[in-house]
Amino acid sequence: MIKYRKESLNFDRHELIEKIQSNNVSKNSDVIHDYQIGFYILFENNSKLDIKLESLKDNLINQAYFRQDISNGVGVSIRELRLPEDQESEWQLLFETLIYQTNESGPIMHLYFDGWDLIKSKVYYFEEAYLNDISEQEEAIQFKKILLESGFQIDDALDNEGILKIKKIFEQRFKM
Repeated sequence: MIKYRKESLNFDRHELIEKIQSNNVSKNSDVIHDYQIGFYILFENNSKLDIKLESLKDNLINQAYFRQDISNGVGVSIRELRLPEDQESEWQLLFETLIYQTNESGPIMHLYFDGWDLIKSKVYYFEEAYLNDISEQEEAIQFKKILLESGFQIDDALDNEGILKIKKIFEQRFKM
């Protein structure tokens, strides 16, 4: 594993940002901070994560996920890497599929991580993205609305992170 330090001769911030951008990162180069660079260096050289991602990609290539026949093969590539915010451990990775011979797009696999642990995943087609690919803030607002409509009282001091933790508990307990 290569170690990068700001004092190192091998450290070139602009080169690293270009490398990060070439992996379909959701942030513009001018808003990538040292924290994201550090995360990316760990992400890029993480053999345990690579094994997990290969396994998940293998699971994605399953006829049950596709509307079309995939007997001619499927390609899987990174669609987008959503870096964690500063001092946060949650990040997201999206893979897209391409059906060989017809060059049709297949489903997207959306993975949600906390550190290197997979929290949840979704598989959906691009036109279904508006239903599945929502921000954490939108997800928190939707769940807060569900709680309020169900008769729960929510303290104003409870932030989005708290709401999403409650949602996670509900999902685990009630298999939502």
